[in-house]
Amino acid sequence: MARMSAERVTSLYDLADAAKEIRQMSERLGHVALIDHNPRRGEKREFSPAEAVRYRQRSSAERVNSHLHDNHGGQALLVLLPTVL
Repeated sequence: MARMSAERVTSLYDLADAAKEIRQMSERLGHVALIDHNPRRGEKREFSPAEAVRYRQRSSAERVNSHLHDNHGGQALLVLLPTVL
């Protein structure tokens, strides 16, 4: 999905779950990976202040997704990307 999105829109950051493959794909695309580091897999890396602000946006989106799922019967989330002309 990251590759498909990169072909359609210009983005600088990827907000995602911790996974080595996701982080590597983000770096190959030239994006900044805002992925919380798991301290069980080595040293905990702290976000810079600017990265922390952007990472909090992910938390907001996750709360909305959870609310839709828990309270409105949402089973899947469809993300529509704008068409670039």
